[in-house]
Amino acid sequence: SNHQKKKRRVVCVDIPLLFEGGIPMRFLFGTVVVVACSPKLQLQRLQKRNTDLSLEQCKQRIASQIPIEEKARRANVVIQNNSDFDQLKSEVRKVKSEIANIVVGKQRGIELSWLVVGMGILMLFVK
Repeated sequence: SNHQKKKRRVVCVDIPLLFEGGIPMRFLFGTVVVVACSPKLQLQRLQKRNTDLSLEQCKQRIASQIPIEEKARRANVVIQNNSDFDQLKSEVRKVKSEIANIVVGKQRGIELSWLVVGMGILMLFVK
């Protein structure tokens, strides 16, 4: 039989504070992937990346965010990043098919056109 594969374009967006942005931000994206590491490693990496911040400032920055465990619970897919770059690449390869199945499968999220219509209707009632 001549079955055509369903094709969908995928756009990846890196948003460090997606969940902190509130519910409207979350609904713009159908599939959410969280890259997670241990809290200890998160602190070490933040210190290394931001040498101008003190240890206390780094701890405060992490404390101001939703805990990584909670972000992982809210995600559709979680990639663990507790090792080196080669291990991370391996993890990404493992979840690529999982992500493809989500994207090609049932439509997730809200299509942008419906979101715009919904926001327009909401604005009529807010005025």
